[in-house]
Amino acid sequence: MEIEDNSSISIINGTFVKNVSNSDGIGADKGPDLRTNSSSTTVVTNSILRSGTAGLLSATYSNIVGGAAGTGNINTDPIFVDADNDDYRLSACSPSVDTGTAAGAPSEDLDGNVRPTGGGIDMGAFEFQGAECPKPIPTLSEWGILILALLLMICGTLYLVQVNSPIVSREKVE
Repeated sequence: MEIEDNSSISIINGTFVKNVSNSDGIGADKGPDLRTNSSSTTVVTNSILRSGTAGLLSATYSNIVGGAAGTGNINTDPIFVDADNDDYRLSACSPSVDTGTAAGAPSEDLDGNVRPTGGGIDMGAFEFQGAECPKPIPTLSEWGILILALLLMICGTLYLVQVNSPIVSREKVE
């Protein structure tokens, strides 16, 4: 999208991906999602821009490739449901879920679903409609710490065993 001279535009909860344009706006050269100039004003809120920007814009609570200064902005893969097949709805573990702002956000998403759903407004054109992101299973080291803490509570004494040296030693820790 190119913003013309002396124009003012506000984009709220937009999703811009796979932009293909050249200087004429036609063609297959990948260009930025938004192209602005010094005499135009572009304000972006709660949006996802994954091909980048060119020119001046003010962005808040948006996921912008390459990053952008502004409150709440992030630069990370939005984890779409199926971007290869043009499904730009957010998946459960997307960092763009519940990270937008309610200020100025539309009451419905592009599918007509009510905003917000869940803990807050999502970035992008679609409000996430599924279950929460599953909590990660503790890693072996996390389980090890939990087991050690439990043993310490039960036994009251903990022995540290050093096995990374030629001599195995044991220390009593109270």
